Amino acid sequence: MTIAGTPYFMPPEVCLGKPYDGKADVWAIGVVLYELIMLKKPFRGETVQNVLQQITKSTFEPLSQDVDSDLKMLVVALLNKDYIKRPSIFQVANFPAVKKHIFDFIDENNISDEVLEIIDLISTEQESDSDEGACQNEEEKVAKDNDREKKG
Repeated sequence: MTIAGTPYFMPPEVCLGKPYDGKADVWAIGVVLYELIMLKKPFRGETVQNVLQQITKSTFEPLSQDVDSDLKMLVVALLNKDYIKRPSIFQVANFPAVKKHIFDFIDENNISDEVLEIIDLISTEQESDSDEGACQNEEEKVAKDNDREKKG
């Protein structure tokens, strides 16, 4: 595991030296969103160790009363300390605070065909990843990826 960047955006699993995945980026988005709303970081400390302790053990200050409830729900989900319960980026796209803006953007830019193409590619990729005949070794994985590239 490598560590780069500021500790303020590190998810709890990274702070604890555990494995991490794309949900670490979801956490970082939550930190940025919280800071944009509250104009301060959700977890602060005078030293790196203090920040890491805040991230792993403390809760963040609740968002102010005037923040939209859908936005509050999003921030709470993004900053869920349990990475299993934290949403994936695809799940984030279905939150009311996000989904409406995605559809508005698609409509305003007349890009529904392109978006549907991307969604279809993602669906195909997810289906192939869950095939029962999943590759048994690295050579088979490389061959399968090469076949996909030739088809695409």
